[in-house]
Amino acid sequence: MKTTELNPFTTEAERQWERERPRKILFVDDEAGLREVWARLLAGAGYEVDTAPDGHTGWGALCRKSYDLLITDHKMPGQTGLELVGKLRSTHMILPVILVSGTLDLKELHQHRWLNLAATLAKPFTAGQLLASVQDILRPPAAGTPPAAACSMLAAFSHVESWPHGGLNE
Repeated sequence: MKTTELNPFTTEAERQWERERPRKILFVDDEAGLREVWARLLAGAGYEVDTAPDGHTGWGALCRKSYDLLITDHKMPGQTGLELVGKLRSTHMILPVILVSGTLDLKELHQHRWLNLAATLAKPFTAGQLLASVQDILRPPAAGTPPAAACSMLAAFSHVESWPHGGLNE
């Protein structure tokens, strides 16, 4: 997966383009109707949106294309959202993730802190809640942000702890 590297020799025009380019989102959910509604909403807000019906298809998309944000449902057949994010983190991909769930409890989320989720949304959620979460996460660095500060913002997503139960990182 391609990640944006912050280079101290980048021109102001390149930084401006990076701030203004459409952000790419992968939305993974097994419920086709919800997936379509939320994808249209995000596209209408100016984001480029790809969708996937399950975790396996989502993983394939992540391996083929670069995204700025992953939004995934948790409870899906085949591969859960937590398993998809675990796979993502085990390969050291730096990507913010919003986990959507109607069934995941706080205790289970606490057990998976190492996944470094950028946000969680409990179903049902509103269009406003989804857009606010996406905008907060994808807000570009302010003009004039020194590269070191921007790097530290990216570093928040790069810390990966070992999976304590084996499996995904082996």
